[in-house]
Amino acid sequence: ITKYQKLNNLEFVEDSTNATVQYTRNKIRHELIPLFKEISPNFQKTILKEIEIFKETEEVFRTLINKAKKEIIEIENNIIKIPIAKIKTLKPINIYLFELLSEYNFNQSTINCIKDALDETSGKQFFSETHRLVKDREYLLITQNVRESNKEYKIEEGQSIVTLPINLQIQVLRDLNFIHIPKTKGIAMFDEGKLQYPLLLRKWKNGDSFYPYGLNGEKKISTFYKDLKYSIIDKENQWLLCSGEDIIWVIGQRIDERYKITDKTKTIYRLELDE
Repeated sequence: ITKYQKLNNLEFVEDSTNATVQYTRNKIRHELIPLFKEISPNFQKTILKEIEIFKETEEVFRTLINKAKKEIIEIENNIIKIPIAKIKTLKPINIYLFELLSEYNFNQSTINCIKDALDETSGKQFFSETHRLVKDREYLLITQNVRESNKEYKIEEGQSIVTLPINLQIQVLRDLNFIHIPKTKGIAMFDEGKLQYPLLLRKWKNGDSFYPYGLNGEKKISTFYKDLKYSIIDKENQWLLCSGEDIIWVIGQRIDERYKITDKTKTIYRLELDE
């Protein structure tokens, strides 16, 4: 610093607080370090050597942690998934769990609670300032904190495309001679004559039910989700297509039996989910 100051003809200014031992930093500099040097003349060299060792140790530590992250962390549809079975193989688990979760702003206290919940039933939730962690059956699921949205989206008669909140392609088919009913879950076909416009896209509400295609009778949406082994996050991300008060499609999963195509159908309303 002194060399740079002289080279650039800078005026030297001494911080007046540097001379007082009122501050901890100065007490260490003026009293503690000289005492250590008196006890051990090689104190400064020893400290520098130890610092270098600590740096190299940190490099080894980071290499192991990053290797574990690459092997363990999975990302699917913006959801961070950490297999619980793999977490349990890590030793020491406390250190690994802290390194895996702290980057999502979970503090040590919360991480300790997450560790205790690894063997408990699924469904527990933990929050940091920026993220939410859900303890599912086989995974810890991490997502960014978002405000819960109860927004609904209308699909008007004659509309051919939907871009919010999901992407749907819509066709109305009147020539039924060569219609092939696909088995893929991303395509749904309905008897258009039974539909009530505008159709509505919304999330699940308490008490919702529908009549799943191929099954006899009514089923609660909550039970249907349970059968699919949906996590809390899966339930929150699932969209429903409604006609009037009826849920006619759990999108990407199952249509409603009451709205299926029959031999009396004159016009088919076809939707394709574009993922």
